[in-house]
Amino acid sequence: AFRSPTVPRKRGARVNVCGLRPRHKGHIEPAWLCSPPPGGLKQTARERESERERKRERKRRSREASTAGYREKPTLTSSPLSPPPRTSRAQATQGARHMGRTTLTQLTARQEGRAEPRPIVVTWNVVEYRQAVQRYVTDEDVVLEIGCCGGTTTSIIGTKAKFVLGIDQTSHEIDIAKKRFGKPGLVEFACMDAFEMVSVLALAREWEKKVGSRFTQIFIDINGSRDVGPLWTCVDRYEKTFEPNLMVIKSVKVRQMLKQCIAFDQHSSYESSG
Repeated sequence: AFRSPTVPRKRGARVNVCGLRPRHKGHIEPAWLCSPPPGGLKQTARERESERERKRERKRRSREASTAGYREKPTLTSSPLSPPPRTSRAQATQGARHMGRTTLTQLTARQEGRAEPRPIVVTWNVVEYRQAVQRYVTDEDVVLEIGCCGGTTTSIIGTKAKFVLGIDQTSHEIDIAKKRFGKPGLVEFACMDAFEMVSVLALAREWEKKVGSRFTQIFIDINGSRDVGPLWTCVDRYEKTFEPNLMVIKSVKVRQMLKQCIAFDQHSSYESSG
């Protein structure tokens, strides 16, 4: 064992290289204190000093390299507040295609094919909901009704439209609707969840092939007192998927919101007139 030259060692006592005795009888000093490092203390100090010198040299070189790289950067040709350069139509289309999004050409063609956004008619109750059928549905329309329940409104649509398909998630209601109002090739019913777009789209595409026309109108009646969030999610999905000419929904809360909402231009003219 290594003995410190400055502190005398008594029998049975352990002394570390720093000249310190253990704090208590069961205390065990670390190995680097109980035994001398290889090469002695003076060599270790020299090694530590050389390590510090190497770290300082690395920092200095790194600082010089970063400063040199910063100086080599080209200067700005325009002011930082100047607007970015314009992107050509071809470059924007190529970038959109690279990102997997709809290209500007496709987007422009889709917008040009429809001069104005598709209207959404909001009804207050069942009476207005069925009056909308008499007002908007023609004998050339192919209609999809979401939430047909017992099929009464679907049968009314069937008297006006070329074809109507009603879907509902309650199998008992669908069985009743088929027995009371089912007409093969004219009024059809199916049991499925309206939010399962994959199943609904597959069934709709199948009937579109049989009828020979796409669905031109969509009626939505999923509980007139339902919250606006789920209802508008349903409306948005069907509007983007089927792109109908007209959508009719039954919702008390949306109708109340429409009565309270005022467009900014209308609100300005209202204040000026008041």
